[in-house]
Amino acid sequence: MCTLGEVKLLCSRRELLDKMMWMHTSHIMALHANINKGKQGKTLSWEDFNPYEYQRIKNTKPAELDSVTRAKFDKMTKALNRNGKTIGSN
Repeated sequence: MCTLGEVKLLCSRRELLDKMMWMHTSHIMALHANINKGKQGKTLSWEDFNPYEYQRIKNTKPAELDSVTRAKFDKMTKALNRNGKTIGSN
């Protein structure tokens, strides 16, 4: 009989092993795809083949700026712009 903590530990260990195996497999798949891509083909990363990375990237939201940081960026943008033109452009 296992306690609930032991079951949770076994599940998290199994998930970690699965992630490690997918990382290994996805590296091999990316290597194989890049070797056979041709000259105009897109270079692929291991993250393109790893379902755990796809899930992580899909669930990651872009960072939002707080009001103070947004105000600083707006101030810098105004300082760099003159008469609607960016400094350095003609």
